Amino acid sequence: MDTITQFALKKDNIPIGYIKVNGDKTHELGYGLKVNFGIMA
Repeated sequence: MDTITQFALKKDNIPIGYIKVNGDKTHELGYGLKVNFGIMA
């Protein structure tokens, strides 16, 4: 079973990405980040 969790900025609570963990023997980890939040200036 996979577990997917979204995360957001504290100030506005709008999701900016996710983390996915594979629940089988491999325990693979994946993540995604919204394009606008990849580089913070």
